[in-house]
Amino acid sequence: MKSIAPQATSRLSGLPALIAAQLDLLYSANNHRLTLFWAPTEDPEYRPGYSWLELLGERVPQVKRTCRRFCTTFDSLESYTRATDKFQGKPYCCVEVNEAGKLLYFRNHGALDASSFKHKEAA
Repeated sequence: MKSIAPQATSRLSGLPALIAAQLDLLYSANNHRLTLFWAPTEDPEYRPGYSWLELLGERVPQVKRTCRRFCTTFDSLESYTRATDKFQGKPYCCVEVNEAGKLLYFRNHGALDASSFKHKEAA
């Protein structure tokens, strides 16, 4: 899996910038449909390298906390479907589909196209 670094001018830095940049890269690389997991699992949709544990090591609790800064989260597909404002002004929203930690990510193109959230791939 390709590793990236956030652009220095981003409003985000440190772990938030790394997570946001990783989401942006993975979202683009997967034809604008992104499914991740908290950890490797036997789920048929799981692919090696597509869990936060694999992407960022032992930082899963930090990832959960950090994502709240720029990712609206829903604990079920039902709550996501009922929501009238799915992104609440944030660049991403995430639905935790099941207890196995399957996560569906959606991109708020308008927020991510704004300069404060842009990231570039490292050369």
